[in-house]
Amino acid sequence: MSRVDLKIVLLGKEYGGKTSLVERYLHDRFLGHVPYQSTIGAAFGGKKIQVNGKKLILGIWNCKIYLCGTKKDIVDDEKNMRQVDYHMTTDFADEIDALVYETSSKTGENISELFLKIASDFLANSKSSETPNNVLHLEEGKTTSKCC
Repeated sequence: MSRVDLKIVLLGKEYGGKTSLVERYLHDRFLGHVPYQSTIGAAFGGKKIQVNGKKLILGIWNCKIYLCGTKKDIVDDEKNMRQVDYHMTTDFADEIDALVYETSSKTGENISELFLKIASDFLANSKSSETPNNVLHLEEGKTTSKCC
């Protein structure tokens, strides 16, 4: 029997029921009695299933949408290279209550700002020092290298 890892990302408007959907599927429970708490950053859950003789591991990400346009350095140099109109992007972000960041991995523009905003939103919306089990923490790791 072969194993497949499948990643599923849920995106959508606030109060859309994404977290409830994941809770029901992963834990067979509905937390309707728990006061609503917005997902900050991303929550992750996993479940092993079997379909048609294949073992699958579903990795399910429940995300707050921060819209991130990449390769801003190219757009800054050549305006006609923009693939998505800036105003269409900001209008869409307004519709889904998301923040827009145009970033450049090449120059580093807005990279730190994006992740700092996600982290500060998380802290601002934390109601207690207790962390739910289904929140994935991204920590700055140590860089190691191995040779041959």
